[in-house]
Amino acid sequence: RSVDLYAQTGLLQAVFEPSQGPQFDEVLLLRDGGVSMQVWRRQAEELQRVLASTQVFPRVRLQELQPGPVQRSTKPAVRQKALEQLAGMAQLLPGIRALLLLLSDTAGRHWWDGRMFAALEIWGRTCPTAVLHPLPMWHWNRTALAALERVSVRNSSPAAANRAYGADPLHWWDDQLPRGRDLPLPVLPLDQQALGIWSAVVMGHPACASSGVALLPEEEREQRLRQMLGDRDLSAPAPAPAPLTAEEAANRWGTFQSMASPEAQQLLKVMATSPLLTLPVMRLLHAATFGTGSSSLPIAEVLTSGLVVRKLEHPAETPQRPEAPAKPLEPEQYQFELLPAVAALLRQQLPATERRDVISRVCGLVERRWNRSRRSGEPSFEAVLCDPTAHPPERLQAGVVQFASVTARLLDTLPGEAAKAFAERIRRGSGLPPGSPWPASLGFAEVEFEAAQLVAVPPLETIAVTTARFAEMALQRIQFQTATVQPDLTCRWSEGEAWAFHEPLQRAHLAFGAAAERPDPLALTLVEIPAGSFLMGSPEDEPERSADEGPQHEVHLDTFFISQTPITQAQWRQVAQWREQPGERWGREMEPEPSFFQPIPHPKANSFGNGTFSQLSGETSSDERPVDNVRWLDAMEFCNRLSQRTGRYYTLPSEAQWEYACRAGTITPFHFGDTITPELANYDGNFTYAAGSKGEYRQQTSPVRMFPANAWGLHDMHGNVWEWCLDHWHANYQEAPADGRAWLDVTEVESNAKDQKSRLLRGGSWFNFPRRCRSAFRLHDRPDDADDGVGFRVVCLPQGPSLNP
Repeated sequence: RSVDLYAQTGLLQAVFEPSQGPQFDEVLLLRDGGVSMQVWRRQAEELQRVLASTQVFPRVRLQELQPGPVQRSTKPAVRQKALEQLAGMAQLLPGIRALLLLLSDTAGRHWWDGRMFAALEIWGRTCPTAVLHPLPMWHWNRTALAALERVSVRNSSPAAANRAYGADPLHWWDDQLPRGRDLPLPVLPLDQQALGIWSAVVMGHPACASSGVALLPEEEREQRLRQMLGDRDLSAPAPAPAPLTAEEAANRWGTFQSMASPEAQQLLKVMATSPLLTLPVMRLLHAATFGTGSSSLPIAEVLTSGLVVRKLEHPAETPQRPEAPAKPLEPEQYQFELLPAVAALLRQQLPATERRDVISRVCGLVERRWNRSRRSGEPSFEAVLCDPTAHPPERLQAGVVQFASVTARLLDTLPGEAAKAFAERIRRGSGLPPGSPWPASLGFAEVEFEAAQLVAVPPLETIAVTTARFAEMALQRIQFQTATVQPDLTCRWSEGEAWAFHEPLQRAHLAFGAAAERPDPLALTLVEIPAGSFLMGSPEDEPERSADEGPQHEVHLDTFFISQTPITQAQWRQVAQWREQPGERWGREMEPEPSFFQPIPHPKANSFGNGTFSQLSGETSSDERPVDNVRWLDAMEFCNRLSQRTGRYYTLPSEAQWEYACRAGTITPFHFGDTITPELANYDGNFTYAAGSKGEYRQQTSPVRMFPANAWGLHDMHGNVWEWCLDHWHANYQEAPADGRAWLDVTEVESNAKDQKSRLLRGGSWFNFPRRCRSAFRLHDRPDDADDGVGFRVVCLPQGPSLNP
């Protein structure tokens, strides 16, 4: 305008106009919180800083999108509520002109179940919305975007929402899309040129067009997604990948080579030599291989390749039924693994010289990082790595163990005894278990052969044990059987004797002989557990152990009595129907029939899983099945009533008492040996543990005493139903009591009369994997929660209530 005025008048006069304010009040940068998107956290933070540094936008917000699990329900109201919750995560304020960018690889389950597309449709009708895709464009067809139409997005209305955009087919010969039928959504690669073109589209330049997709109508969109998914159930955990043959592994690797970048191929080879794969380890290997400033794209490529799968930290996440809620893992704690056949193939393709080079770069990188964060007086990196007496600072402990695990394994793959010796030094220094003592030059190979074993069974003998009497109730001798699993997985049976007393649950004494084949269903049989000590928890080399089972620690216990079986439905019903008598005071109401597995229809049955009651051979009722669907609070009320009616002290076992009684002097994962079979316990027989075999999955509880007892005469310590313990939940055994008492948080009890902190569960149940039935496995749940796989057994303390409060 000033130049035009000068040309017309010859006078140099500046023409001033009011400056235009910003078109948008804020930019909302949403980062997808899916597992495979964790590698792009740093890029999202850098993008936020870059956008803020331009000073074009008054505010740039970075927010993580956590869509939650897939919705199982198909009811419109439930799906609509889930969609509204997801869409509300964007926190778009009314009256605020926002620009929304979603950084996502569009590969998570929340994309395949259609919720993300529906949320984008809501956002796109409110403000300019686009997806920033960190993966190359050729990779988009392997994600949920393949279910939509690829289009070219254009716009002639500055700062308008996506509903004002137009969409053209990518090719001139394709049919023109009807305007208004589909909502255009720009999908941009994460590079400067694409962002520049998209910004021009947002500001209404009609000559510019951006890549994108057309959000089809919901019914058509859902139909396409279902066709691509086939029979896969998104609400169920991903099944374990089927083992691949050598030929299949070579084909998978060849397909990946034809599509992946050279950096991703090299990274996958290096990852194949690592025994531990977490996101921090992958970043460490990536930085050591390509440098600290390299792109995270190779990590994203291998995570979405189908050759790397996430390990299930809690294998009982099974489609049969949901488990009790557990504390979720942080993304940095997720563990991954290469498909075994592919890993074996790639380990052969990485020469020893390259492995040495990787180890050298990893060591140099970690040492530089260590020195930057090392404080005065702290040990050097070399000392911590190789000297067992030099302990790293607590803040760096996890990193040292992860690094030592990866480096020691890489050294094991190198030829020469020097590398093996250095690997053992690293393991000792970091506290890792030792590796194989045999050199690789021996060339071990698997050989199948048959063997026979002759087991000498000593003659039976009676062992004298201490007895006790309560209120003139005589102890009676009962017979029981135990089973021991031998290395050849056959069972050796032996008979033994134990002392027990039978507590009548009625006012009248219910007598029965020791030779009776089946005790009276209302008799509560308790077995004396001798005083002694044991190592509580599992050793670090026990297969499929969990971190919360350690550290192992010695516990000394006094003698106590514990019920021979879980409390049965008949026993529960009898106590629940008791009426208060003079001097008695009940604490809460008890439902006489809480169990799901009983042949009596009741309205609660529909609220449980898909298990159904079916009578077993010789079973006429469910009276001798363990009571299930019992809250911790209800179990304590059972003990309260029993204590008042009998004059003795009944309570739930402490966690230490339960494990001590379960093990019965053994140190193996189960009281009958190193593995488990469905002939010895009631669990999900479709799955195996160690060298065990598959078998029957009964899909329901079983009568007590159906399976052999342990060496102390206790039945059903593995499987059937979980059993409540008295203790509060603690994530490990650090500072655990060493005298067998229940580990209670006194401050929690004193500060909260309701005491809602989780309580311990032990033993596994009919629907669990075998690993959850181990002697050391721990679970927890809220005291007011109930489940059709949860029951309990009781203890009676002869010395009074001093041990278990």
